[in-house]
Amino acid sequence: MRVLLDNITKIFGKVVAVNDLTLEVEDGKLVVLLGPSGCGKSTTLLMIAGIYRPTEGKIWFGDNVVNDLPPKDRKIGLVFQSYALYPHMTVFENIAFPLRLKRENKKEIDKKVKKISEFLEIGELLDRKPIQLSGGQQQRVAVARALVKSPDILLLDEPLSNLDAKLRVVMRTELKKMQMRLGITTIFVTHDQSEAMTVADKIAVIKNGVLQQYSSPDELYDIPKNLFVATFVGSPPMNIIEGSLSFKDGNLFFLNPDVRFELPEDMKVVLKQERNTEEVLFGVRPEDVNISYERSGSQDSTSWLVDMIEMMGRELLVTLSREKTMLKTIVDREHVPSIGEKVNVEFTGKVFLFDKYSGKNLLCEE
Repeated sequence: MRVLLDNITKIFGKVVAVNDLTLEVEDGKLVVLLGPSGCGKSTTLLMIAGIYRPTEGKIWFGDNVVNDLPPKDRKIGLVFQSYALYPHMTVFENIAFPLRLKRENKKEIDKKVKKISEFLEIGELLDRKPIQLSGGQQQRVAVARALVKSPDILLLDEPLSNLDAKLRVVMRTELKKMQMRLGITTIFVTHDQSEAMTVADKIAVIKNGVLQQYSSPDELYDIPKNLFVATFVGSPPMNIIEGSLSFKDGNLFFLNPDVRFELPEDMKVVLKQERNTEEVLFGVRPEDVNISYERSGSQDSTSWLVDMIEMMGRELLVTLSREKTMLKTIVDREHVPSIGEKVNVEFTGKVFLFDKYSGKNLLCEE
């Protein structure tokens, strides 16, 4: 089922929770609504579910506007963050509950519950109560209850946030596999960018109720449209350094009181004109910063001080400083510098430029 949000706005009193949001979810795709707490992503999901009514705009399911359709008639399955399982009911009874509300016959209910419980590998849990289940098992039961109605759309509101870190990794993989097998249109709310990048076909990044970018995970990571997206997506976050641009002898440089980087040739073409520009932000991801112990390349990058080394498993996150400017890089454990050691840096991948005030990516050709 295709879902279209057409200029949706939701206002609570004086608070604009969602502001003029337009978004299309293609049939059978998994789309993630990503952003920090309070950005409007759950409000958007609840408008799709019919629990909230938009202040302005239209919600389309396929060729039909559903603004006036109550939740029970929207053919959706909804999984809440808390799972909302009935503690006095068995797993079977929890899963069967929406079918009993529809007054389906007992034989049909038994058949559907058995089928979905086998699909989600919880068939042996049907006689247990929720208190007897692990977090991962409760999550599967909540999903089973949402799917047993054969909905056209599955809505997931922070479904993994109550799980421990290891189980979250396992369950997000299981959810993605399940969605691919079923081919059901799915909208998934999370604040965890790693979770979003793992499961999504497309990601909608939202800030303060406003859509910042709607792209595939690859495009979101490689071509962020603004500073918020660039720093919110990616772990560890992108390095951001404040400074200015300077053209000299046909070359383009980024400058601040502590550093001077020569920028790639293609940036001149994208920027379109040779002029000195004050107050820009330079960005580079930690994995694209390389350290060495010899002077190399055309960049003036001598004498960065190793300030901090943080263990990240098979890799290390190294913080470098040069006067007041900080830079983070990722190194493998076979090439560990020492705290207090001086190193050179060079950039081995893409670098970014953002307008200091608007946050716009200056290299986006729009």
